[in-house]
Amino acid sequence: MKTSTLSSLVIITLLLFQISCMQQKKQDPYKEGDIVIWLLWGEMIIKAEIGERRTHSLENHSKRGESEFYRPHAEHYLGQFPIDYQPKAFDTISEEEALAMPVTPIMPGQALEFNLMLNGSWVQASDRSVISDETLDHPDQVKVIVNNYSLGGNTKQSFDNYTMLELEADSAETNNGVTCYRFKGEKGEYNHQKCFGQSENSLISGYKIYIPITKQAPMFVEYRESIYNGVKINWYADRKNLDQAQVIDAAIWRLLDTWNISPIE
Repeated sequence: MKTSTLSSLVIITLLLFQISCMQQKKQDPYKEGDIVIWLLWGEMIIKAEIGERRTHSLENHSKRGESEFYRPHAEHYLGQFPIDYQPKAFDTISEEEALAMPVTPIMPGQALEFNLMLNGSWVQASDRSVISDETLDHPDQVKVIVNNYSLGGNTKQSFDNYTMLELEADSAETNNGVTCYRFKGEKGEYNHQKCFGQSENSLISGYKIYIPITKQAPMFVEYRESIYNGVKINWYADRKNLDQAQVIDAAIWRLLDTWNISPIE
C-alpha cells in the first residue's frame, strides 16, 4: 500500500508539474519596458524596449489549433506604438559579439511583429490572425510582420513583370505616391485594386498593395527587398488609410533601422 501511495503521489506531482509548465508556456514571457535582444538572422539583430502587450484572441483558433499552434514564448511581438514613435536607440554591436550570439528560435512566417496606430487613435491590441477579414482591432491600426527573404528580385520588378499582367495599365490613378490600377475586364463600379507605392527610402524599390473586393477586409501590403540580406515585410491596414501609405512606409523603415543593431550590412 505504501508503495502504491508513493507511486500515486509521484504521478500526481508530475502531472501538476506538467500543467504548471504548460501554463507557463502559454503566457507572454515579456512585459512592457523589458529590453530584448533577438538575433533573427545575421543582418537583423533587434534590440528594443518592449511596448504595450497584446491580448490573446480565441476567434481564429480551434481547440486543437490553440493547443498545437499558440506558442507565445516563440513569438517576437515588440508592441504597439504611435506612428511617430521614437524608440530608444542602442549601439551597434561588433561582428565578434554578433557571431557569438545564439540565433533566436522563430515561428515560420513570424520573425518579428509590431503594430502602429494612426491619427492619434488607440486600442487594446489583440493577436487576431492576419489571415482574417477582421484582423484589425481598430480602423486606425496597422499590423506589421517582418521575415527573412532569399528568393531574389525586388518588389518593383515583381510588380512590373507579373502583377501588371492582370491589370489595366490605362486605369492608373496616382495619389500621395501610390498608383492604383483596376483589374482587366472590369467595368463600372469595382471594389478591389492593386497598387504600387513609391518609398521614400532610397534602398527600397517600393511596395505592392492589394485592396480586397470585400470592403471590410484590410488592405494587404508587401515588400520583398534585398536590404538586410533579404527581407519580406507585410502590413495590414484599413483602406481608409490608403492616403497614409507613405507615412506608414517611412515609419516601418525608420523603426527597423533604429532597432537593428547588427554590424553586418
